[in-house]
Amino acid sequence: MNVRFVDDPERDPAVPHRRRLQANRTRNYRQRTRANRNIQATYDDAELLPETV
Repeated sequence: MNVRFVDDPERDPAVPHRRRLQANRTRNYRQRTRANRNIQATYDDAELLPETV
């Protein structure tokens, strides 16, 4: 018989799963924002290039 201890967060089996999901969401969000920052920096450099040449 499986017993879920919902009152104690340390023993709740759903807690590690939720933490893993949140960690994945955070990692994906940070990767997206880094990629967008790099793209924006590239666009900024491309816009500055014709003026300096």
